[in-house]
Amino acid sequence: MDPQIKLALEAQTRSFLNELDKKFAAHDTKWESRVGDLERSAAAAADQFYDLKADIHTDVTAQLEFFVSSATERTDRAAAATISRVSALKSTTSTFEAWRPTMESMVTDFKLSVKAVQAIVDNLSLSWERRPPEPDHLKPGILGTFGSAPVRPPTREWTNGPDGHHLDSNHREAGFGRMFASTHLPPNVYRWLKRSH
Repeated sequence: MDPQIKLALEAQTRSFLNELDKKFAAHDTKWESRVGDLERSAAAAADQFYDLKADIHTDVTAQLEFFVSSATERTDRAAAATISRVSALKSTTSTFEAWRPTMESMVTDFKLSVKAVQAIVDNLSLSWERRPPEPDHLKPGILGTFGSAPVRPPTREWTNGPDGHHLDSNHREAGFGRMFASTHLPPNVYRWLKRSH
């Protein structure tokens, strides 16, 4: 090969390689810059992530503590209310147990009283069904049965009274005027007055 051609080819090859080296170097610099930017972005994102994680952790911890304290407080209140209710129930139960024998005794006495009243009512109903006993004053005595008293004979004389002629005599005198005051004289006062005059 011709030495001049050879030198020309070598010079051209060197210039081509130099251009390639420059392009590769520029390309490497560009990629290194991009990788550095990405690394810085990743580091910033990681910092933000860690900050966010810390904030979330703090917030969640605070909320959990609040919920736990609220639940504990509610549980304590419910336990106190339950204890007071149980003590009230025990007190009521003891009062009921103390009251129960007296009440059972009263109920038993009441049942016995009802039975006694029922027995009396049954005896009364039996006696009502039978004829009542005859009183002693109606029973025959030593001389036998009592007879009726003789009927009083009616009077045959009629007298004129202040109310008119031949009227039925009143049992009380009518008095004077329109004031009908009773004088409490016997029924046959006119006859008695007539005989006395």
